[in-house]
Amino acid sequence: MVAITKGAESIAEGDFEVEVATSRLDEIGQLSRSLQKMAGKLDDLVSGQKRFLGDIAHELCSPLVRIRMGLGVLENQLNADDRKKLETVGGEVEELSQLVNELLDFSKASIQPKSLAVTEINLEAFCSEVISREGAGEDIQLSIPGSLKLVTNEDLLRRALSNVVRNAVRYAKEIEIVVRERNGMIELEVSDRGPGISDDWLEHIFEPFTRPDIARTREAGGAGLGLAITKTCIESLKGRITASNRSEGGLSVLLKLPPS
Repeated sequence: MVAITKGAESIAEGDFEVEVATSRLDEIGQLSRSLQKMAGKLDDLVSGQKRFLGDIAHELCSPLVRIRMGLGVLENQLNADDRKKLETVGGEVEELSQLVNELLDFSKASIQPKSLAVTEINLEAFCSEVISREGAGEDIQLSIPGSLKLVTNEDLLRRALSNVVRNAVRYAKEIEIVVRERNGMIELEVSDRGPGISDDWLEHIFEPFTRPDIARTREAGGAGLGLAITKTCIESLKGRITASNRSEGGLSVLLKLPPS
């Protein structure tokens, strides 16, 4: 019964690759097999939904390219006043293009091969690279033991950390990244002193298209997929991600990964 309970908790958290079925012939055995069957069907449903999103985004790429080309041709044929009107249309196209790209990233992060290529990463150099690319011009502090390393898939980790840093830069200031080894796990914590998030919404910020606070709206940029992409990347690496409000103000996002 303990295994069934833990399996149900894993399913509730989105982990459908659980083994709870037993050979028992009583009601508990029947329950375990039903739970196993449900997990399989949920896995197929969620995977199919993510593939569907990816397929839609991929199909939208071609017409977007044609629209951009058409706008470029029109721009050369219009007077100055009409070009300004065309810029508004161009802005809408760029916003749609960004949404399509984020949908593709979300789909790619969600559907990973069973076996991922892994390499040993020097975390100080890795984090410095992400800060340089995503936080150009921002004062982002990095605290990390220089010798700390991690064996994982570099592309997925880069995508995950980049999204968290980009999110912090977009909404906050005074950003700090702390990397440490604790309780047998590698932790990467990105903290800021921004507006934070209401407690009621903390558990929802990793869901697709979620922007819970007034300050975190489309006008600030993004489609609400960045942290959802981060979550799928970290879970693909057998890690966990959580978020919490800081007592002194701001948001803290914690990435926890196995060292190898």
